[in-house]
Amino acid sequence: MAQENPDSLHSFVDEAGDPTLFQGRGKPIVGTPGCSRFFILGKLEVDDPVGLGIRLTALREKLIANPYFGGVPSFDPERGKTAVAFHAKDDLPEVRYEVFKLLAAEGDTMRFHAVICDKERVLQDVLKRNKVEQGYRYRHNELYDGLMRSLFGKFHRLADTYEVCIARRGQSDRNEALRIAIDHAERDFMRN
Repeated sequence: MAQENPDSLHSFVDEAGDPTLFQGRGKPIVGTPGCSRFFILGKLEVDDPVGLGIRLTALREKLIANPYFGGVPSFDPERGKTAVAFHAKDDLPEVRYEVFKLLAAEGDTMRFHAVICDKERVLQDVLKRNKVEQGYRYRHNELYDGLMRSLFGKFHRLADTYEVCIARRGQSDRNEALRIAIDHAERDFMRN
């Protein structure tokens, strides 16, 4: 018999850093200025995404109406930044502070999990593999997809339905990576 109110898990996935290891001609760039040393994939589970969205919209409207932020470029709707949506890399420290304060007030209605990889170690593994497999070429999605599997495999909560929102990486659609990660997590759960 189907439940009237199925247990739904709402997750939002995003990354920090990028999976780049090499410049255009194959020269390693990990550890050089402008190249992140770590790549992080995080998942935020939210019990009430609609309510949180309403509270974030109200905060953004309050900040837009505040004369203190008048003339700040990221508050210009034409630029598509803070005036449209919060994003830490685009927001002023004062804005980030207000967003973090709101998120902290959510308490245990949100849970955050992340997997972090040291790109220096990944680079060493890739260089070793290149010596053994002549045709091997590193692709960004290998790292991303492996972290996705780890993120959903290690921190996978059971639910009747899963609603997952994944930040888009350029033109890349990572839905297949998510589907595979969840399939692996479910198989691992059934084996244990």
